[in-house]
Amino acid sequence: MCKDCVKRPFPDRGSFCLENGAYLVNLQNCSKCLKLDPGLENYGRSVGEEDEREDIEYNHICKQCNHVISQHKVRIVYFLIFILFSVSLE
Repeated sequence: MCKDCVKRPFPDRGSFCLENGAYLVNLQNCSKCLKLDPGLENYGRSVGEEDEREDIEYNHICKQCNHVISQHKVRIVYFLIFILFSVSLE
């Protein structure tokens, strides 16, 4: 995560989880070009059939200058009763 592009690095979101993993309320602007025009890049999704999980990876970038604002890695594990989300921000 580019700490200069966000209002607060690694905010405590509690159990709040968005379907696409984006918490754009925390986005300030791009530290390189000072614009606010976020986009997605390198979206990848793989599904493991044996252990019933999904791995999703993508980057938030600035559409103006292609600066990488944050990299996201999400693992979703499906259990019989509930779903476990594991999010890694770099």
